[in-house]
Amino acid sequence: MLAGVSVAPLHQGRGVARSLLALLAERFNQNTYTFPYTDLEPLYLSFGFKRLGAEVLVGPVGDLYRSYLKQGRGILLMGYR
Repeated sequence: MLAGVSVAPLHQGRGVARSLLALLAERFNQNTYTFPYTDLEPLYLSFGFKRLGAEVLVGPVGDLYRSYLKQGRGILLMGYR
């Protein structure tokens, strides 16, 4: 599971998140999931993530995702392919 990536406002727009994800992508596999905010979908798509339906996740990770949705968070479920 890839936890959230956050960049301090002072450094946003400089490619920091993209550089970090590029380094991490070397270790991603088909078991790597993330819950990005909806406006970050294009960024994650550019690294090979695909949007998934909640039914693919079972167990604690699936429970966590569904919990976030119930809280009203504007997130997606994406998996690395």
